[in-house]
Amino acid sequence: CCGQSAVREAIQSVFKELLIIMAAAERNCTLLLHYDKSTPPNEDEIREELESKEVEKKVEGMKTLISLQLNGEVMPKLL
Repeated sequence: CCGQSAVREAIQSVFKELLIIMAAAERNCTLLLHYDKSTPPNEDEIREELESKEVEKKVEGMKTLISLQLNGEVMPKLL
């Protein structure tokens, strides 16, 4: 009885500390994305890929657009 209560309290205490540590880690999280450092495609090139009849080209165009926007490029005409 008394031993189980102490163990339960210790587990709860450790759990609370872990939650605090995890919350602090989430606030300081950084997202790094790899992208090709060559000249990125312009809006017209990406638009051509998105309007293509081939699904693979559409997917590649969307991946490129999302990657560029996550890295700070502004392309308001496409989204």
